[in-house]
Amino acid sequence: MKKFTYDKGNFDGIRKELSDASWYGLLTEKSTEEQWFIINKKLHVRSISVGGKGTKHCRPKWINDRIMSKINKNRDLYNVYRSTRLGKDYTAYT
Repeated sequence: MKKFTYDKGNFDGIRKELSDASWYGLLTEKSTEEQWFIINKKLHVRSISVGGKGTKHCRPKWINDRIMSKINKNRDLYNVYRSTRLGKDYTAYT
């Protein structure tokens, strides 16, 4: 998901793009869905004129600290097994 950084936006560009549009000509005699598609496409100028950055992915709510520690421990055991390829490390991992 993209988080927009509005403090660095080109608002003059957005204003010009939206004011240059002939809204009456674009939206007359069209269905509501077609009108929404046109408006949404025109508002896409925001992503061009306003920069953004990706957001971090949050872990699901059901993964609490106890579960996360087990996942980390299992990952560590797997990495040990991968580096040694010993049977005892594999049984500790599984």
